[in-house]
Amino acid sequence: MKRLCLQLAITLVLVGLIRAGGFLDLADEIRIPLPDGWELAGDSTTYPFQIVNASRTAEVLIFRSEVASDDAVNNSANLREAVDQIVEDVILTLPNARLLTSNGYQEDNRAWFVLDFTSRDSLSDEGIRHRLMASLYRHPDDYQIMFTVWGKSGMEEVGSEATDIKLMQDMFAYSGPSEKTVFAPKRSGTAVLTYVGALMAIVILVFVFVKKGRQSAGHGFSEESHFWRCECGRMNHNNYATCRRCGKERSVDIST
Repeated sequence: MKRLCLQLAITLVLVGLIRAGGFLDLADEIRIPLPDGWELAGDSTTYPFQIVNASRTAEVLIFRSEVASDDAVNNSANLREAVDQIVEDVILTLPNARLLTSNGYQEDNRAWFVLDFTSRDSLSDEGIRHRLMASLYRHPDDYQIMFTVWGKSGMEEVGSEATDIKLMQDMFAYSGPSEKTVFAPKRSGTAVLTYVGALMAIVILVFVFVKKGRQSAGHGFSEESHFWRCECGRMNHNNYATCRRCGKERSVDIST
């Protein structure tokens, strides 16, 4: 009975997604649901991908990285240790960072972890909610593939941003070649010493990439010609004559 109810719930969710925004097929190997009001910024073939909501108050970034066979994560304990190290040496070094939850999972041909945390933007001085999901697969050529799906939204935003981000991460699917088990056979002690460094290097590269993007784009979310930024820092669609955060009227006509 429980299994039947679960299958029914999944079916209803899928039907709702198809009616709302459907799915995105990216790089001929991954699929992710597209909730209503979200869109892909850029093409659908080259990593990293950026998916943004209509008001530009939230975004999802998708990265793909490879872990060499000599650095491969060997078991769930190794993965847990690597995640703990990432939290301590990367996440908690962000301005005003606070870890909310940290969970790891393993099922069939993949292992993944999810980190919920908050931080403060050093440029705009605004609070940011983060939900970072990293999913690990083992390629038939014996290296591992890690997809990092990082969702961010403003702390002050009220709406479905967090729900949409969680949905996209929970239903993320990889259709490329993979082994039946994500963890490779046990290797020598060298690999045990390097897996933490390998995963940390990937996460650090992701953070460096995003930091550079934030420095060039202000708040860090996508900025296009059909959006305007209020003096308070909030991005608003051109359909709005006043700021959705502070109510101030748009002072400059950027519709041309």
